[in-house]
Formats: sequence, C-alpha cells, structure tokens
Amino acid sequence: MYTDQIGGIVTPKTKTTPAMTSPKVLIDWNGHTSHIKIDIPNQDIQTFYSHSANVNYKAPQRWNGVQFHFHAGSEHTVEGKRQDLEMHTVHLPFEGHGPLKNNDGFAAAAMGVMFSVKEPSRTFEDWEVKIIDDFFDSLLWTQTDSNPSVDKVSYGKIMMMFDMQNRWTYKGSVTTPPCATAVYWNVLRTIYPLKQKHLD
Repeated sequence: MYTDQIGGIVTPKTKTTPAMTSPKVLIDWNGHTSHIKIDIPNQDIQTFYSHSANVNYKAPQRWNGVQFHFHAGSEHTVEGKRQDLEMHTVHLPFEGHGPLKNNDGFAAAAMGVMFSVKEPSRTFEDWEVKIIDDFFDSLLWTQTDSNPSVDKVSYGKIMMMFDMQNRWTYKGSVTTPPCATAVYWNVLRTIYPLKQKHLD
C-alpha cells in the first residue's frame, strides 16, 4: 500500500495534523540523478506486496520501500528500445531498515517504471497526466546547484496510479557497480508520458 505522498502525509481517510507532518523531503542531487529517501521517521511505511515473488522465486512477499531514484535513458529496454527516463524504487524485505541481508536468496526488490516524451505506450487521460506532472514538478529538478528541500512529494499518488498488474519480473542485479545480484526486479510494461521540461 503506497500512501498519498512523502512529507506531509495525506491518505484518503486521514487529514494532515502537525504530529503527522514529517520534516521537509530532501531531494539529494548527486550530479547525475536525484535520490529521495522514503523510509522517513513518523511516516507510513511504503509497502509493496508480491504474491508472485514467493510463488515464482521463493522470495519474500512483503517489501518496504527505502528510496527512489532516476536514470536518464532507461536501463531496461522494450524490444531493444531504450526509453527517455526510468524511475527505480528500492525495497528491502519486510524486516525493515536494518543491515542489508540476503533473504531467501534476495537482498532487495526493485520497481522500474519507464517514461517517454514522444512514445508512451497508450493514450493517457488528463487526470493521469496531471498526477505525473505534479509528481515531477514536486522534485524541483530545475534546482541542480544544491539539494532542494520540498514540503511534499506525491510519490504514493503516482505509485497508486501505475498499472502494477502488468509487469515483467526476474531475478537480477542492481544496475550500478558492484552490480550485486539477488534483486527481485519488477518492470512495468506500460510506458508513461513525460514532459520534455522534466527531462531537460
């Protein structure tokens, strides 16, 4: 279950109160991508459940999100074609946020979502495009000289909009050195629309 947003959390049944509001969300800009932690104290845990993980790979069924980041030029391809942007959410087994350990042959799970400026895989309704635009606008990617802090990032809203039922899964590795294996990968089949301004 993904909650509505990172930062001041608003879920459909809950109103924001001062006690629920987390500190500002830090957009960690490392020179080539932004990295956003989602395992923030005093905030709902962003959880990903996958029955398929256990049935097909003997991996844990419950994974807690810890961060998401982006790759300009997708790291996955569809029929040999690379997309404009790929978002990865990294999850750890449900034991939580302790030291990374191998759990039934899996140390982590990753959710990959691809975006294209010119070739999304279907026509999207205005409300869907608004959710995507609001999400990317909240990241303040225009500010690259420092690490911006924002009040909220509508991460949960975009994750709930994504079609998680149609995805490829495989056991693979992380995509940056040292490329450790034991990752339960989930790559969504839908290619989502992206504005050019969010890619520049």
